[in-house]
Amino acid sequence: TMQQNFSTIVDILASWDVPMLERKSKPIEKDEFGRTCKTMTATRFAELKDAGKTIHTLLKETNKFLNLSASSHDWKCYMHFVSGTIIDGLVKAVTTSLKFLYEQIEYDVIQANGTLPLLEIQLDVKLDSKQLVFLPSLNHKIDSLQSTIDSIIGSFMQQAGLLKRVDGEGTYLRD
Repeated sequence: TMQQNFSTIVDILASWDVPMLERKSKPIEKDEFGRTCKTMTATRFAELKDAGKTIHTLLKETNKFLNLSASSHDWKCYMHFVSGTIIDGLVKAVTTSLKFLYEQIEYDVIQANGTLPLLEIQLDVKLDSKQLVFLPSLNHKIDSLQSTIDSIIGSFMQQAGLLKRVDGEGTYLRD
């Protein structure tokens, strides 16, 4: 039972090693991209919360099977080991999503892969004020492309905050 439950936990963690984002075959506008990301993020977050509950249930079953006190040295060592495994799974989940995003927005990678850009960005020439304006804005304003990308990266990191630690209080966000 201990090996089976740990194997199930490892399988759960491996299932997180997929990007949180998907791309369309053609460039899309920032607002549509934002809506799509919110939907995918909500789905992933729900999956992580459910998986966290399953992991805790499996560990309770293992503890009951082994008939160990939750405060015993052996059980605490096992919880520390499992916690390290969970951290590894979360790190893979975050880095997989970061790598995917990078591959979708880095010019050289896009060229090498022969893909279209992920997002549609327009350049508007304002003749009356002699300015070039990017739509969406590329600077650090609230509704800019930069703020959208920052928000997406933040959601990748938030995955670790959704799981309660198995070896103590809190979440894995700081790890």
